[in-house]
Amino acid sequence: MKSTLMSLFAGAVAIAVSVSAIPAQAQFSGFENNGQWQERKQQLIETLELTETQVSQIEAARSEMRSQLEGTLTAEQRSTLEEALQSGQAFREAMQSVNLTDAQRQQIRTAAEGFRAEAQTILTEEQRQQWRQLAQERRGSRPNR
Repeated sequence: MKSTLMSLFAGAVAIAVSVSAIPAQAQFSGFENNGQWQERKQQLIETLELTETQVSQIEAARSEMRSQLEGTLTAEQRSTLEEALQSGQAFREAMQSVNLTDAQRQQIRTAAEGFRAEAQTILTEEQRQQWRQLAQERRGSRPNR
């Protein structure tokens, strides 16, 4: 279950961060300012051929999810996560170091599922298929999966 939550959360955050048009200047800047995420964002925009409208809509959904996520973590957890991300730790590993409560896991799951559902409505059927294929390729290339 923990693995499913982390996969769902990481997937939601990955697409949220990946397609954001404006770099966020909030709690998780270490994650969002990471060069590989900037490359991933551009790759998704180009591969999925996202329109400016789609990018804006996904950014709005991302901001909503982000607010929910930031409200879920304590100040100490946000600090721990930020430090781990800035030190170059992978997002999945950084999240595991935060030691979420069951209630926090459920809140994160709910926010991530809401974002994912909204993002899916923004994409065309062809884009959804391409996105699923990219996600499968990424999962297949991860170590220990």
